[in-house]
Amino acid sequence: VERLQAVEALACSADMGDPTLDALVRIAAYTFGVPAAIIGLMKADHQVFVARVGVDVSEMARQESLCHTVVAAPQAPLVIEDLSADPRWATHPLVQGEPRLRMYAGAALRNADGLVVGTLALLDTQAAAPWTAAQHRTLQDLAVVASRTLQDGQHLRELARQAQVDSLTGLRQAAWFQDILEAELAHAMRTGEPFTGTRT
Repeated sequence: VERLQAVEALACSADMGDPTLDALVRIAAYTFGVPAAIIGLMKADHQVFVARVGVDVSEMARQESLCHTVVAAPQAPLVIEDLSADPRWATHPLVQGEPRLRMYAGAALRNADGLVVGTLALLDTQAAAPWTAAQHRTLQDLAVVASRTLQDGQHLRELARQAQVDSLTGLRQAAWFQDILEAELAHAMRTGEPFTGTRT
């Protein structure tokens, strides 16, 4: 329950979009020379990709995700150089069918309390040579950076929320209403819709 609550808290922050996470998956893919990398948060029944490169979908059912194994055993990165040669994964739909994955590498992401909330994963349609200790360490280091970036985003979102609420009355600050007013006015000017009345 605690892990899922931590995931939901991070997911709310990550839904806003974070260019740092987007940059991080690009760096990860480039560093390891693979076409795809994701930062995913593992919810109860599905995995949400909060940053991705080379992957078209934004989420995946938990039972179909390769990352659930990392969440269950997060002590060290999981690297499978050739999924088709591994009896645990050879019949997996993503290996047998499109995109015919061959290499998977994932490291756990943790929140400030040490709870495992997701993974940083690398994917390739080509089998990989045996990984070195340095590669394992680099993937782990990138996962630490991703974890901290998620935590920082959550912290900033909480600070912004607190700044919008008057600590004495619990009501929204005038600045919040001003932001909403300006956003609605900009929408009306952009679309030509009336500023007053109900917008559907």
